[in-house]
Amino acid sequence: MLRLQPVQLFACLITVLFLWPALPAVAIECYECHGGKAPPDYRPVDAAYRNISTGGFQGNHRTHMDPVVIPGACSRCHPDTAEYGPGHANRLIEIKPNINNSPVTAVYRNGSSAFPQRAVPRLGSCSNVNCHFERETKAWGSAPLVQPEGCAECHGAPPSGGDSGAAGSHTSHDLYYPGTGGCGKCHTDHRNEVSPFRHATSVGRDLVLAIQNPLTSVRSLYSGNLGDYLPKSGSNQFGSCSNIYCHSKGDSSGNYQPNVVPVWGTPLPGDCSGCHGNGHGTGAEITSGSHTIHVGKDFYGQYVYQCSVCHNYTASGSTGIANRANHLNRQVDVNLAPAFGGTYSADGHSPGATVGSCQNVYCHSNVQPDGGIGGPTAYNTPEWGDADSIQCGDCHAGDGGHGHGGAKIATGSHAKHLTYGFTATSNTVRCMICHKYTDQPFVPTCFGNPYGNTVCHWGTGAKHANGKIDVRLDPVFGNMSAYQGGPEPGNGYANCTNTYCHSNGTSVASGAVTASATTNWGSGTIGCSACHAYPPNYPNGTPKANSHAHHSVCNLCHNSTSSDGVTITNTATHVNKAYDLVPGPGVSFSYTYAATGGMCGSISCHGGAGATWGATVQCGGCHEVPPATPAHLKHFSGSLEQAAYGDVRIAQDFSANAAGYIINCGNCHPLDRAKHGNGSVDVELHNPLAPPDSLKARNPASAAYLNGTSIHTDSKGFRYTNGTCSSVYCHSYNEWTTPGGVANFTNYSTYLPPNLVVTRNYRSVTWNGSALTCSGCHANPPRTRYPDNDLGAGDSHSWINAGGDYNAPYVNGVEERHNANMGYGPMPCRTCHYETLRVANAWTLYTSNSQYMWNAGDVPINNFSKHVNGSGSVDFDRDNPVVYDTYWSGTVTMSLNTAQYDASSKTCSNVACHQDQTKIKWGVPYDSWTNQCYVCHSY
Repeated sequence: MLRLQPVQLFACLITVLFLWPALPAVAIECYECHGGKAPPDYRPVDAAYRNISTGGFQGNHRTHMDPVVIPGACSRCHPDTAEYGPGHANRLIEIKPNINNSPVTAVYRNGSSAFPQRAVPRLGSCSNVNCHFERETKAWGSAPLVQPEGCAECHGAPPSGGDSGAAGSHTSHDLYYPGTGGCGKCHTDHRNEVSPFRHATSVGRDLVLAIQNPLTSVRSLYSGNLGDYLPKSGSNQFGSCSNIYCHSKGDSSGNYQPNVVPVWGTPLPGDCSGCHGNGHGTGAEITSGSHTIHVGKDFYGQYVYQCSVCHNYTASGSTGIANRANHLNRQVDVNLAPAFGGTYSADGHSPGATVGSCQNVYCHSNVQPDGGIGGPTAYNTPEWGDADSIQCGDCHAGDGGHGHGGAKIATGSHAKHLTYGFTATSNTVRCMICHKYTDQPFVPTCFGNPYGNTVCHWGTGAKHANGKIDVRLDPVFGNMSAYQGGPEPGNGYANCTNTYCHSNGTSVASGAVTASATTNWGSGTIGCSACHAYPPNYPNGTPKANSHAHHSVCNLCHNSTSSDGVTITNTATHVNKAYDLVPGPGVSFSYTYAATGGMCGSISCHGGAGATWGATVQCGGCHEVPPATPAHLKHFSGSLEQAAYGDVRIAQDFSANAAGYIINCGNCHPLDRAKHGNGSVDVELHNPLAPPDSLKARNPASAAYLNGTSIHTDSKGFRYTNGTCSSVYCHSYNEWTTPGGVANFTNYSTYLPPNLVVTRNYRSVTWNGSALTCSGCHANPPRTRYPDNDLGAGDSHSWINAGGDYNAPYVNGVEERHNANMGYGPMPCRTCHYETLRVANAWTLYTSNSQYMWNAGDVPINNFSKHVNGSGSVDFDRDNPVVYDTYWSGTVTMSLNTAQYDASSKTCSNVACHQDQTKIKWGVPYDSWTNQCYVCHSY
């Protein structure tokens, strides 16, 4: 290339001026030699070889330059091209010392000296040229770059560090907007331009950023230095973006405020909290709509659902993106995970648009039907963002308030359990008895406790609406694994084991819950005995003191818990980790708790005395044994050890020979020990459950005690009245009648007429009344009379015959049978009842009213085991023989040493008095003027 020196240039110009008139008017332009004329184009023609027709040669001028009309445009690579004249064709190619004025010296073929033109040029490459992003270029004349592949020849596509350009945040953006098509999200998109690489010729100017907001035409802003981007010469200090949807909270179509301002090249937090927040304890929680309750910090009832539960097509867990096509896509995609099911009515809505509600979602269902078999049968449809659209009760019953009041969940055994207080003051805590979701200590209320609301809500999110029914008992009420069923809903109900609530209650004192097993959840109502027996019957001292067996009327001591003694009438004081003792009606006492056995004082049931629970209290500890009233002393002469409430034993059960009556307490008072010490004196003279053959069993249903009108107090302060006993066996006798008389018979030893009627007659007696004599109950002696009884049938003691003229002057009857003793004077009672009586009766002849009979005097009881014992004891007198002063035979002595009596058949045998009659049944009719006489002796 020819360049003229100033002096030479001046000389040439002078010569031209002088010759001007003689020269033709010719102007030579650059494109006359290289370039094109139509249209004018200064750029050399690029060709694969030196083409003399077009002037083209090897190079890339046409792709490096815009079509130009001035020579100065070539000065980026060639020096002073604006000053070129025809003489520059000096066969040299000059290159600027620093191509395009690059920040780092840019050269061609590693040099800046002019080099000659050749028919076959030696092509090289440029280095450090700013328009090629300071990278080594391909050799001059190489095939032109095409997009999108050619983009990476200068800067990376995207830049990834080093000579490809500062990586910044290109890599993460490329994941969302991959390839060169994604560049247009923040930069001008050159792909569809006629010269897509033309922008490189403007290098040196600021970056052109045109950050797109997909939801609005308003451009986003970038705060960094737009001229600081070349990899070798730049410092690459980055700025931040603002007002950009991609880094917003995603809840608005016009307000793009992120949690963390995005700085180019600085990674955002990996937990998503940089833009819309995350939750799960991160620094910036997502708070839009109902996110706080769904993905909170597991605090105050917030849940810890992973984002993928509701955004199943977008998120992976809570920090990963499963499908970026559904992220930053200008819509809110809600697709619930299959395990939770259901749909969202506004799926795909624009950010900030009207929200919808969830439908048929497990989380907002009743989980399972009553009975526990199958899936949910009821769903709630809460509206997103409306905290009042759903509360606890809206899924599984309750009023939805914080205290969970109103209608309570009724499936299984919930209704029964929620009637109990469990020492808690709110339903929230009651739920936590069996669904202990936190590890905080048990407290009775959510409010005013040392731990605050954490006792209720820490852990709730992980254990509630989690696809399981987590039954986890609070350790205060049992072991956390007490429930024996699986947690999966819909598989039926199981039972609990070893819980305080269904134990015998001894752990309140012992601290150790006893082994127990409940019926299956939902099995229905259970009775008291299902837990602690009725009354509690654990051994006294194992594991704690126990006197319940002697105090079996519940409402007398636990009236605040059971006012009727049969049912729980106040659940607040039942299963409440305490022993609540409150006296029932008519009872008074004080109670002091002790783990070893509490103490009651001033017990009205104990005559005002005190007692220690579990200690043995003898009868005399309350009232005297027996109470010091005349009638008690008469009825019971036994020892303290022999006395027992509900005991129906009598003297013969303790000894074969008793010096007094022992008619034990159960004969006149209830058999049920629960009625002892109940604040009243109960008299029970009949009970169908009385032991057979006991005195009480012999009383008819009509046996009764009628209170007297005056109230008396015994020595211990117990009140009583002198009432009247009626229809009591102890004070009764039999009466025998033979309606229609006795027909002729021949069996004089065993015959009883078929029309014999036996009637039990009862005498009413007054408690503490006058002392009774023998005739106070039965006659003395017992007797029958004609015409009601014919021939003394049924009873052989004494019979008053028809009398008549034959018996004149005793026309109204003469006594026969044993009391007449064949005219030899009455036979003493002791003759046949010698174990009962030892003293012979005194007799009085009665001859008034034209009758002839003997009345016996009273004699003392010798052996009370043989009297009023239900058997009518017959024991022959073997010490005092029967003596007759006869007319014919003189004095006759008859010994009863071999006499016998069979009580089952009422038959006497070997009785000397009957001479030849070896056996005779008691009550056989006897007519002394018949052949019957010959049965005993013959004439």
